[in-house]
Amino acid sequence: MEIIQVFEPFYNATLELSGCKYVTISIVIPTFGCLQASLLVDPNDSLIVRVLKEVLNYWTNIYTDKYEIFTKKILIAATFLDVRTKIFGRFSDEIRKEFLTEAKNTIKTIISELTTEQKQVLKIVNLSNIPDSLNTFEASHQKVPTLKENLHSNNLILIRI
Repeated sequence: MEIIQVFEPFYNATLELSGCKYVTISIVIPTFGCLQASLLVDPNDSLIVRVLKEVLNYWTNIYTDKYEIFTKKILIAATFLDVRTKIFGRFSDEIRKEFLTEAKNTIKTIISELTTEQKQVLKIVNLSNIPDSLNTFEASHQKVPTLKENLHSNNLILIRI
């Protein structure tokens, strides 16, 4: 039974990431963060569970490094833009701060590379407001804004994919 519990997070991650009726790019980083957390060895774990967790942790780290799960700018930005995952809650304050900085820089870069027509379609009127709205977004990260609050915000950025 305890071996099944070790593999259960991988099963759940597979189900979440293989969804085709919802966007999954924003849950890649949190999902792998949860996988890593589930593989932490507990002193109460049996020998077989400890060994299994160590092996799975080794291979999980190999693949997160190979596919740059925690360093790909687009994954970081997508996670930040998703209201469910924007605070990078499963990570330490230091890593969270790095993620937030990287996400904001990536979003600013993407916006600066848009054509005037694209900015009009996305209703981005004043690029100078972007850093302030991102800072406001980060400052409010403890409180998840509701859709109604977002709709009444002057700094709402609409992004169509």
